[in-house]
Amino acid sequence: MTSILDVADILLDGVDDAVAPMTVAEARAVLEGLIVSLQARVDALKVDADRASSVGVDESYAIEICVDCAIAAANDDFSGMGVERAAEVSAALAACGGVVVVGDDAGFSWSSCDVCRSGLGGDRFAAVLLVVD
Repeated sequence: MTSILDVADILLDGVDDAVAPMTVAEARAVLEGLIVSLQARVDALKVDADRASSVGVDESYAIEICVDCAIAAANDDFSGMGVERAAEVSAALAACGGVVVVGDDAGFSWSSCDVCRSGLGGDRFAAVLLVVD
């Protein structure tokens, strides 16, 4: 997906020699597409929030989690981990105080996983911790 900053770069002087600067009409079309996409994501989040409140969710927190926690939370799958790591992830998920709902890839990070607290660098996934009553 093209970001607003990408559009600004292209408008100013092109990203590189292979990409010509956009016309105003082309930039407007890209920006309108981004706005529609963002509005769809906002609408989906509103639906998720309404659904969460209807099932007794008290609080929700945006978190970022490691690949191991994401796979375990989404699929209850510990098969790609060693026995010790699987026990760590399982205990961390059980102790987090709610249900972890896994979202999109958040990219590489050196920040600790918000569930298992692993400080190893790696891909992180956006997730939501739902605290249910």
